[in-house]
Amino acid sequence: MANIQNRGEGVYFFTVSLGKGADGKYKRKTKTFKVEEKLTPKKERELVNAEYLRFKNEVLTGEFIAPSRNSKMTFKKLSEEWYEKIAVKEYKPTTLNRQRNTLDTRLIPEFGHLYVDEISYGKIEDFRHNLSKDGARRDGKSGGLSTGHIKSFIDTLRTIFNYAVKLKMIKQNPIEDMSVKLDESKSYVPYNKEEIDKLLTVLQNEPLHWKVFIMLAIETGARRGELLGLEWKHVDWEKNEIFIKNNLVGTKNGNPIITTPKSKKGMRLISLTSTMMEFLKLYREEQKKEQQLFEWNGGDYRFIFSHSDGKAIYHDTPSKWFKRLLKRHNLRYVRFHDLRHLSATLLINEGVNPKLVSNRLGHSKITTTLDIYTHALQETERTSVDKLGSVLNFKKYC
Repeated sequence: MANIQNRGEGVYFFTVSLGKGADGKYKRKTKTFKVEEKLTPKKERELVNAEYLRFKNEVLTGEFIAPSRNSKMTFKKLSEEWYEKIAVKEYKPTTLNRQRNTLDTRLIPEFGHLYVDEISYGKIEDFRHNLSKDGARRDGKSGGLSTGHIKSFIDTLRTIFNYAVKLKMIKQNPIEDMSVKLDESKSYVPYNKEEIDKLLTVLQNEPLHWKVFIMLAIETGARRGELLGLEWKHVDWEKNEIFIKNNLVGTKNGNPIITTPKSKKGMRLISLTSTMMEFLKLYREEQKKEQQLFEWNGGDYRFIFSHSDGKAIYHDTPSKWFKRLLKRHNLRYVRFHDLRHLSATLLINEGVNPKLVSNRLGHSKITTTLDIYTHALQETERTSVDKLGSVLNFKKYC
């Protein structure tokens, strides 16, 4: 029997003989290989021979994973299995909803009909390229998707294929080494001193609860959901601290959906300034008076930031309100989440140890802080060097 059989139309059948088994019967491994691109006869022979030698080496070293019933599972079936068995258990509601949307609107329509072992690096690269082209957006706006969105899709694909590798459906993740470089030109530029001053000035004429909410966001660097999940019992009035314990990720039938913070180190104590504590006291008194006018609908929760009847604020409301505020006062647009970055940048620029900044932000690893705030750290390093030069004063010894 020939080791390589040409079945026509670029399809080849490989056979590797393993000799006789204990039962006296000949053992062999087989594989079907298809040439995907148009090549000259010589180039095709070279490719087929190289692929056969690779297959033979895998068989003889025991690395070859024989096709199974699972290897002919479609991507749609695989992704649904991954979602139900892995994603539902590992992701918090907000992230889980985002993953569900990614599967339904992007990944399954693109790859759902294909068998898992048919999806190559090239197919995914084409998908990635098309996402950056005009017409890829679903909101009707011109241009392609941001690199941040594209990266999130590729990251989800990579996670699903890692699951397929663990199930031995495929030997290797086809996009194990694929990376998406984020567009640094669209990265967050923190507010300067003048912009911060203008923001705080316009807040003076806003409702007290929004004023306190924004100021607390800047001072603590806490995430939106962490601020919405704060209860009055989480305030230590003697030590000037708040305890970040809850993360409000949404509401269902008017009831809050509470999870733990995003990372393992998300539960944390954050010190506050005496001025911030005074604002909280003032706001608490105003809230008490206002809530006396309404029937209580907050259940067992006593949120710091809530509706007048105690009900939780919808998780996206602060972002929408903040966007309108900036537009009304002609302030440069930044996302609400960028107030978290602003807080960290201000601390780093003041020379605060990155480890302390990391703890304050609730990052699981200090490397996360270092990666995100590289530019601010470089500026601080420059200032530190200048201070060192001033102390050493080498110039007088020249």
